[in-house]
Amino acid sequence: ELSYYYGYDQLKISLSVTLFVRIYSSISLSLSLSISCAGYNSPWDSEKRFEVAFAAKAAPSPKPKDLDEICKDIECAKADIHDVKGAPNVQRKDYYEANVIMTEVDVDPTTKKATTAAYNVAFKRLYRYITGNNEKGMNINMTVPVRNKLVIKDNEVAHQFMSFVLPAALTDIPAPKDSKVVQTKEKAYSVYEKAFGGVISEADSETVYSREFKNLWAELTVAGIKPDFQELYTFEYTDPKDNEQRHEVAVLISQNSDIAMEI
Repeated sequence: ELSYYYGYDQLKISLSVTLFVRIYSSISLSLSLSISCAGYNSPWDSEKRFEVAFAAKAAPSPKPKDLDEICKDIECAKADIHDVKGAPNVQRKDYYEANVIMTEVDVDPTTKKATTAAYNVAFKRLYRYITGNNEKGMNINMTVPVRNKLVIKDNEVAHQFMSFVLPAALTDIPAPKDSKVVQTKEKAYSVYEKAFGGVISEADSETVYSREFKNLWAELTVAGIKPDFQELYTFEYTDPKDNEQRHEVAVLISQNSDIAMEI
């Protein structure tokens, strides 16, 4: 769309365009931008001044279930949460060191994507561990979120890992019986995170998560933050059958990332 106004003292042009952004091969994003251009001189002046401004627009997202409400009923991974200046729908989360169990999610070598079946297999491996498939036959309380970590290399998903954080009070941690499940102590890490709600069907999953990673990217861009999209996360807090849902998309804050935070 293009509109313009011309006068002796000022020329104004505004455009609305769509920019195609490729974060990596399996998430290609269509980002809406507003572009405005203003000229402040007569066309016949020898010296001229023009200004161009860009503004990224995020698509609307369904409202997520409140985190405090969720954490009343189930243990949540411990993190310090901060607002991000200039990005009202984004938070910075500083996760504490924690004991976790994890497993690799099989990625199709051709499409570089994990199927729903592959996610289900990974989840069942971890769920069996906390329901007794460990060296002590111990039942362990579930925590949230269920985390999926996507490692990006050469603009493609190189690896995906699913993990559960173990309860903070658990000290006598049993070893897994399944060789594909790893128990480890994970170092503290920080992410920029955006939450959203809504029930996600299997058919719509890729579209929804692409939209939300786009929204995260757009808000961070407007806030002047340039994250390194080499390590992405999704966090799931609610049962897929619940009426109220909370999903989160996140990007790791690396040492080279710009940080903007309000405490």
